[in-house]
Amino acid sequence: MGLAVAAFPLVMGGMLGGILSIYLIKGTLRRFVTAGLYGILGGLFMTLILGTWFGFVPGDFGALWATFGMTVFATASFMIGMSALFADAVGIGLGAVISMFIGNPLSGANMPWQFIPAPWGALGQLMVPGASNTLLRNIAYFPDASNSLQWAVLLGWAGVWPSRRGDRLGVEGTPSNSHEHRG
Repeated sequence: MGLAVAAFPLVMGGMLGGILSIYLIKGTLRRFVTAGLYGILGGLFMTLILGTWFGFVPGDFGALWATFGMTVFATASFMIGMSALFADAVGIGLGAVISMFIGNPLSGANMPWQFIPAPWGALGQLMVPGASNTLLRNIAYFPDASNSLQWAVLLGWAGVWPSRRGDRLGVEGTPSNSHEHRG
């Protein structure tokens, strides 16, 4: 029950962090840094609430914090990247559809990903929700299992924040990621 309960807040939390960064922070790099801080704090609160308070996800506190934080950060970074590629509203919409309606059902949170028809179960493991749910399952129940693939997937999605036009530094005098600079 615990992993299935954790899946929805992880996706929603990451999307919320990305959306808040997009609308409240100017500059892609600043948004990325904000998403990192949001991931650290969000991971801490999710670990405290889901791990220690409710006891839904057992395991080492530090490993759970790192997993929750990296998941939130990867999803928020993906949302920021989609916003940098497209107009803010389009990027948020596409990011939400990919994260919530494609990644979450294919994640294997309610059942092992091997039970999902091929190739969808394997594809789900290459998305943030699938990698994070498998990582959480391994931390909680199989602490000696290899987690290299899951960490690599989360780090890969966290790096998907392409910049557009000179906005990569987010400094004054460069085009911001706002609608008036879209061409």
